[in-house]
Amino acid sequence: DMPVEGDMDAPDFKYGALVMKTLGNLIIKIVSSPFSFLGSMLGIEGDELKFIAYEAGESSLPPPEREKLDALAKALEKRPKLYLKVSGAYVPKEDKYALQKKKLEALVMQRTAQKEANVLLDIKFVEKLYAEFYSKDERVKLQKELQKKYKDKVSFEQAYQNALLYGVIIKQKITPKELNLLARNRALSIKNYLNISQGINENRITLSENIIGEMSDEGFVNSAMEIIIKE
Repeated sequence: DMPVEGDMDAPDFKYGALVMKTLGNLIIKIVSSPFSFLGSMLGIEGDELKFIAYEAGESSLPPPEREKLDALAKALEKRPKLYLKVSGAYVPKEDKYALQKKKLEALVMQRTAQKEANVLLDIKFVEKLYAEFYSKDERVKLQKELQKKYKDKVSFEQAYQNALLYGVIIKQKITPKELNLLARNRALSIKNYLNISQGINENRITLSENIIGEMSDEGFVNSAMEIIIKE
């Protein structure tokens, strides 16, 4: 990548300064953007190595993210002076709703003795759940509003059931502690995978404070990672 011009056989041709300049630029790149540097060697976009993406409400590593950690582990193994800092993250709205859905699924399984929560629930059962959080007048009002909007029976019943379920979901209590625990578990899943599955010394992976993030354009929650160079 050196910008060499001219005749290398000419007596006045000098390249030492160019070599030092190029080396200096390379060092600056490594220090200022280590993931980009590692990514270029691993054949991965540097930005993709800066985070691990999770589905809302989940802390287990998706298979594509394990592949990124596999590549990162190889780079760490060959470079003992590189350390990793991981930040657990959560998005208040989306993660809260996903956890609320899980709580409702657990409640449904408990009430119906079902092994799977995604069973088809009849409207009567959902109405009973709804009645635990809302008054009869609120339910009747919702029902009438949807009857005006959906004229055929099948569409109305589906919309009515969905609205009842949504109403019950958002009544499930999720505390800030539960959201922070979700974020912490995301960071731990990264550390444990690198340590247990890939053999990276756990002392080279530190967990920083949880952060409140944002949903990515692809609909995932990103837990950030940072490369630290130690002498």
